[in-house]
Amino acid sequence: MYSRLPSVDWGFFARYHRETVIGLSLLTAAAIVGVIVYLEKGGESRARIMRGFAIFRDPGRLLRGLVVPQAISWGLRVASLFYFLQAFGVHASIHNALLTSSSTRSRRSSGDTGRSRHEAGLIVFLFKNEPISDSLLLAFSVGVNIAVVLFNLLLGAVALFLMARTFSWKKLRAAHAQDQAG
Repeated sequence: MYSRLPSVDWGFFARYHRETVIGLSLLTAAAIVGVIVYLEKGGESRARIMRGFAIFRDPGRLLRGLVVPQAISWGLRVASLFYFLQAFGVHASIHNALLTSSSTRSRRSSGDTGRSRHEAGLIVFLFKNEPISDSLLLAFSVGVNIAVVLFNLLLGAVALFLMARTFSWKKLRAAHAQDQAG
């Protein structure tokens, strides 16, 4: 199914070597000019960008606030994929859990079906040397997506209830309207 998709022809750049060198030279020159102009005139935006890296100035805060939570998150992600692999009857190993993790980490939206199809194709590709049917791998991919969406929906409902003490959107809107009026 994915073998019919067109691929990128990188040979184009090899066939047109001189034009490729000229194009890359122009892009490099434009980038250098852009960096020089930015360094001379971009003081305010540079300061704003540097605020985004402020956490790197405090190693303890970086470790507590970024590295440890990210490590825990990735550990839980790989562990959950390990158990998903077991549940779907795919050989569960840390290696396979890391492979599936690498194919699912780029997802930003659970409703992005195009990306889900890419993810399913990538999972099939990653396991191409394993004695596993493509249909089982596609079922695994879809099953993981469904489980994640349902879990997030449940977690969101619990968070809504804990914050607002209700599941009713009508009551929330009425309370908001009353707050605005009074």
